[in-house]
Amino acid sequence: MAAAQAVKNIGMINLKIDMTTQKIDLEPVPDDQRTLGGRGLVAAIANKEIPPGCDPLGPENKLILAPGLFARAGISSALRFSVGGKSPLTGGIRESNAGGTTARAVASLGLKSVVISGRPKPGQTFILVIRPEGAELLENPELAGLGAYQTAGALKKRFGPNTAALLIGPAGERLSLAACALNLDYQGRPSRANGRGGLGALMGSKGLKAVVVIPPAKVNLAKKATIFPELQPVVDRYCRVIKESTNTQNYHQYGTALTGDIADSIGCLPTQNFHRGSFEGKPKILGKTVRRLILERGGAGNPSHTCTPGCIVGCSNVFPDRNGKELVSPLDYEAIASIGSNLCIDDIDAIARLYWLINDLGIDVIEAGASLALLMDEGVLPWGDAGACEKALKTAYTGDYPGYLIANGLVVTAKHRGVDRIAAVKGMAFAAFDPRAIKGLGVTYATSPQGADHTAGHTIRKKIDHHQVAGQVDLSFTTQIQAAVYDTLGICFFATGALNGKEEVVVELYNLVTGEQKDFSQLEEEARRTIALEYRFNQAAGFSPADDRLPEFCYSEPLPPANITFNIDQARLAEAIKEYILS
Repeated sequence: MAAAQAVKNIGMINLKIDMTTQKIDLEPVPDDQRTLGGRGLVAAIANKEIPPGCDPLGPENKLILAPGLFARAGISSALRFSVGGKSPLTGGIRESNAGGTTARAVASLGLKSVVISGRPKPGQTFILVIRPEGAELLENPELAGLGAYQTAGALKKRFGPNTAALLIGPAGERLSLAACALNLDYQGRPSRANGRGGLGALMGSKGLKAVVVIPPAKVNLAKKATIFPELQPVVDRYCRVIKESTNTQNYHQYGTALTGDIADSIGCLPTQNFHRGSFEGKPKILGKTVRRLILERGGAGNPSHTCTPGCIVGCSNVFPDRNGKELVSPLDYEAIASIGSNLCIDDIDAIARLYWLINDLGIDVIEAGASLALLMDEGVLPWGDAGACEKALKTAYTGDYPGYLIANGLVVTAKHRGVDRIAAVKGMAFAAFDPRAIKGLGVTYATSPQGADHTAGHTIRKKIDHHQVAGQVDLSFTTQIQAAVYDTLGICFFATGALNGKEEVVVELYNLVTGEQKDFSQLEEEARRTIALEYRFNQAAGFSPADDRLPEFCYSEPLPPANITFNIDQARLAEAIKEYILS
């Protein structure tokens, strides 16, 4: 397959795979998808090609892989890789984007997307290999049942160190509803998760253990991407804007763990299954403690690791044990809160070990943590007992109790236990922020067609009183639209804060990459259309306005320490959906 020769022609080919017939085709990109990537492209393809009423694990659903629009240009902090389709977890549309090396590798081959349909015979395990010369399906039964880390090692050994891959663990093979898909970082770790929505189960339903991408010889995934010469001056300005931001500097020093200190100060840090918004053990697991331990322990530790070479933000880390040996990379806020504070675990080493295990199984850490918290609330597991959590998780390798519950997510776990207090929206567990104390994000949880996903419209760094009602609805919807812009371009969530008020540099890059002449308001209008497509898909799949709300306990159960509820009028949310998205 020929790579694009000009920036404006980046990614003009779609790769189509039918797992039923094992037929492989290349198709030109339709004109109306030419300037899309990532989330925008997932929404466009899903609405065109996926029957909304289909079985999410059946042959009619499609697994859509789409680099962000900026991926082939090699723009720093803009190498996100989207995976999407009809969600096995929610039953609605789902897009999840992640870092790692896959986006750059796919885009370097001139591919706009990879769309996988059909379903093979039961018991077949394939890898899809995409090279400059073409693509092929290889049956690989020897990979069946392997954990993510062992799978990654086998793929690197077979296909070489300059290989990107998207893979699943045992949870995805078992079609567990909370299974994620994992991308390799440039050092080969399968730790960059397309985590939310059960997309690992969708990949498993296609019989795919892995998608291996071998870029052209001139593209080295362990080195900073080459920028097209005509982009370089604008990329330099874009990099300066991000690098000079206080947000970026904080992320670079402390990683996302510092978000926990902010969440605790607001009173939205999930604690004891969302019964409290502050955790007494926070000094042992959050922010500066993580950085201090990494530096003190040395060895393999690194407080400012990057998942892609040349990233400006460097918000990741490598967390070592007391002897300097790597425990997990990264150890980020969502993991620390989901399997730390929300389980009342204040041992950071134990949290790191649990996170490695969850990655190896290929389960979304947010769903895993939420399920474990519910089991603790039910007395099945003791609060704060990391050893009991480890034993429970290990049963997911074999599909035994309670591991099969955890791997299927919070809602399945709650139904099994007969519990109706479920911290979820549209079937998806809350991310690591309690919406009663951060009301703008609560609006996002309730109204986003993606489910309770903080990245769909996060308001934590906005200058607003998060406990008050005033301004929260408008803030959420403007933030949701901006998030869809960046998810389509492939710009990392942790770089977007630096770009607020500096969007002209993003627009200039967009126009150079696409050959268009647009302003940011036009990019926002395209993003609004993307969210509208997602809403319409969900409506056709059976969702109704009743699904655009938080669970009842958020309205009736005050959250300590501020003792507040989510008190935004439901009618106002319905009006805002019509005003901002469906108008």
